[in-house]
Amino acid sequence: MVRAACADWPQPVTLLAVGKGAWTMAAGVADARRVDGGLVVVKDGHAGSETLPVDVWEAAHPTPDRRSAAAGEELLARARGNIVLCVSGGASALAVAPFGVDLADKVAAARAVSAAGEDIHALNAVRKHLSRIKGGRLAEAARGDVLCLVVSDVVGDDPATVGSGPAAPDPTTYADALAVARRAPGVPASALAFLAAGARGELPETPKSLPGVTLRTLAGPDVLYAGALAAARARGLRTDGEPRWTGPVDALAARLAEVARALAPGSAFVVSGEPTIRLGPTVGRGGRAQHVALLVAAAGIPDDAAVLCAGSDGTDGPTRDAGAIVDAGTAGRAGDVARALAARDAGTALAAAGDLLTTGPTGLNLCDLYIAVA
Repeated sequence: MVRAACADWPQPVTLLAVGKGAWTMAAGVADARRVDGGLVVVKDGHAGSETLPVDVWEAAHPTPDRRSAAAGEELLARARGNIVLCVSGGASALAVAPFGVDLADKVAAARAVSAAGEDIHALNAVRKHLSRIKGGRLAEAARGDVLCLVVSDVVGDDPATVGSGPAAPDPTTYADALAVARRAPGVPASALAFLAAGARGELPETPKSLPGVTLRTLAGPDVLYAGALAAARARGLRTDGEPRWTGPVDALAARLAEVARALAPGSAFVVSGEPTIRLGPTVGRGGRAQHVALLVAAAGIPDDAAVLCAGSDGTDGPTRDAGAIVDAGTAGRAGDVARALAARDAGTALAAAGDLLTTGPTGLNLCDLYIAVA
């Protein structure tokens, strides 16, 4: 997809890529275009083994670190010429350039909004307005034309949302970001004050148009959903499903358990999307997919059913596990399930049950995949 999407772009190109799928996307650009320098920023362990004609840096995800800040500054410095910018999910944490606050307060603000259970659009409104690269600001600062190739990990494939839209016009405002931040406990006072100044018109807004940018979205959760349906049918299974799922983890788990109890033998039910989870003051091992999996196991499913819950990038939350595959015996093997769910420690319980799914990095990021099979 990447090779085809950049085949008409003038060469040589400056290749910039950031996100969990950045290395794979960058390899596609390097196959199709002559590359004259650039930078690829990936999550730790997500770089491929082949040599690329650009620098490859690793940084932290989901919580940015000093490497993330250095990567953000370097992307700003290298954005010149005929630029091909590859953006995939995870870019928001992997490259940051704090605006108006220091790195610690920017991280704290994003963590507070996420912990409050806000969706990705609300979270990104805050991220964009505390950044010099998000919300179209990287493209605005570029010294040259930008072809931005997007692989989406958000429902609806909005390029302004994927990776907080470093090359996409931003429809949100400081006032939007301030409203989100004010309803999330724990947002630092420095961030609230800066967003309030922006809402009063004292700061430049994120760009609402970017005439020098060509945006092309290549794939997203719908591609993941279609691929899962095709794989199930190739195995002789009857299929149904629900793409574009959003909403709380509890609702998704209840739906999956309900479906698993009703499925006829030889059937599969597929869901793609991104549920939200509200975190408490302490967080154990796991991610949202593992939490959904343990909720499904606690709800109870028949002996002839199994349910997969996984992140398509191969890492669910800040873990090395993609997710889990649960069955009728999971709850009995997992120990104190109620405690694990309350402590947001599903990963520990699923490890005890022997039901964690560990794939390693997949080289892409197309949201989450949930499959019930009988």
